[in-house]
Amino acid sequence: MEDIILTIRHPSKAALAPPSGSNRLLIDGISAWGSFPPWPSCPDILYDSRSRVLCGVAYRVHESDRALVKDLFRSMDHEVVRYREFSASATVNDLSTAPVLPSSQLAYIPWTSKYYPDIDFNKVDRVLKGKQPLSDLTLEERQAAADYFEKVAEKIGGSNEDGDYLEIVWAAVTPDTFALAQLADHTWFYTPATEVLALRVGGLDEIAQEYGLVLPDRFALPALEFSYLDAE
Repeated sequence: MEDIILTIRHPSKAALAPPSGSNRLLIDGISAWGSFPPWPSCPDILYDSRSRVLCGVAYRVHESDRALVKDLFRSMDHEVVRYREFSASATVNDLSTAPVLPSSQLAYIPWTSKYYPDIDFNKVDRVLKGKQPLSDLTLEERQAAADYFEKVAEKIGGSNEDGDYLEIVWAAVTPDTFALAQLADHTWFYTPATEVLALRVGGLDEIAQEYGLVLPDRFALPALEFSYLDAE
C-alpha cells in the first residue's frame, strides 16, 4: 500500500510513502502532528473520467462550517486546493461574500482543539479498518473517535446542491468526476501553532482498485521532504 502526503500551504509539495504507525512528522523542517480535519468531514474522491486517473479528494463543507473553511482556504495553495460552491446563486470559487473571522477565532480551530497528545489517531483508524482489535483502544480514544464521526454523520445529510466542497488535487490530470467514498484513512497535520500544514490520504492503491481507477504516473507538485518523528 502507498499513502500520499502533501502540503496544502503554498508552495504545495507531495510524496508517496509506505503506511506508518507514526502520527508525528517533520515536514520541510517543520514539526507536525496528525489529527482529524479542522471541521467534521470525510473525503470523497475526484478522478478523470477518460483516463480513470485518481486525481484527488473532496471534503464536503456543511453550511455551519463554511465561514471557518473559507478562512482556512485563504491560506492554502490555490493551485492545488479549490473551494467549490454549489449554491445556485453563487459562482464557482466565488469567495466575495465569505465572512472573515477574527484572528483570535482562527487560532481556535474546532476539532484540532480536541487533540490529545496521548491519543494515536492512526491506531483509531486501524481499529476502524479491522486491522487491530477494539480492545487496543483506550476509553478516551474511543470517545474521541465517536464524537468526531457522530458530527460527520450529522453533517453529511441533505442534498448535494446545499453542500460546498474543498477540493484537493495532486495529479497533473484535471479531474472531471466526483465519486462518493467517505474515506476513513486520512490525516491532517498541524504545526505547533495549530496551523494547517499537510494532508495524508492512505491506501491509494486500494482506493484505485475499489473504484476501477489508476494512480497518476506523475504529480503536479514538486517532491516533499519529510521524516517520521516516532513510529510503532
